[in-house]
Amino acid sequence: MNLLIANFMSYGVFPPPYWKYAYLDMKSRFPENVANETFSHINIDTQRFNMVNFGQDPTIVVIQSYLWDLAREWLVNGSLPKFVPQEEFFSQWLDGVKMLLGVVKVRFPKAYIIWRTAPDPQSAHGRSSKIVRRMNKVVLEYLRSSNEGTRIVDWSKFLLDRNSPQKKPQTHPGRVASLAYMNLVLNNAATLCK
Repeated sequence: MNLLIANFMSYGVFPPPYWKYAYLDMKSRFPENVANETFSHINIDTQRFNMVNFGQDPTIVVIQSYLWDLAREWLVNGSLPKFVPQEEFFSQWLDGVKMLLGVVKVRFPKAYIIWRTAPDPQSAHGRSSKIVRRMNKVVLEYLRSSNEGTRIVDWSKFLLDRNSPQKKPQTHPGRVASLAYMNLVLNNAATLCK
């Protein structure tokens, strides 16, 4: 199996302003070196992938959108220490996820699309395990009940069900958890490419 892996940044499913680390110059209103509309960085910036891949779509595209969406929500709502998003955040986020899935499917029509769940993060910048678990639940219920064909890599469940170092909330998973994630993705790729 030939498998070319690429990585690109997504600033989330909501419109600007993005989470502050999207901006190299914190006084700037726009991210550096990428398109600035909500999904234009997928439509425009990923064209480089196709140029490297001889004009072909990737075999699989793994997507997710969690922590930057939460951090943005926290930021635009006053950066309160005890932040809990409003109830409508979850339905608006899911609407954005549906749009993101649609954009990726149009951009890469021949690729298999995989949604990756988020593991428990450290509580900071509007994030908490409780909120992320709810986001996972909302998106998984949608994907399992819809007939839109997106596959699921439930990294969160995988890490929580095993004796993983990731059981302790950690925003950026360490080596073992990251290897487990790659293993899940590669197992999906092997299944899809038979």
